[in-house]
Amino acid sequence: MRQVKLGTKIAAGYLVVLLLTVGLGILAIYNMLGVKKDSDILSKEYVPAVQAANDVQRNAAMITFYMVEVSLLESEKRWGDATKSFVEMEKALETAQAVAKSSTN
Repeated sequence: MRQVKLGTKIAAGYLVVLLLTVGLGILAIYNMLGVKKDSDILSKEYVPAVQAANDVQRNAAMITFYMVEVSLLESEKRWGDATKSFVEMEKALETAQAVAKSSTN
């Protein structure tokens, strides 16, 4: 190795660094494609499922709230609100069922 010129040693060193950089770049691109797949699953399946579950939970809480007010205050307005919440709950449950059927994970 002592008989190799200094310029050749430096060039070989730069070549090694270049090859390592290219290798790491290829590895990064490969890993990012995997992340893209996972993020697509998150955005297309998990987020709608969580949103549907949140809608069901929110409507259940509102129905409970309105029914307590109806029973304690005998409020006709809250009875109408509870009825509307029941309709929204049915829609939310239908949406949740559709999301569950379309989900592959």
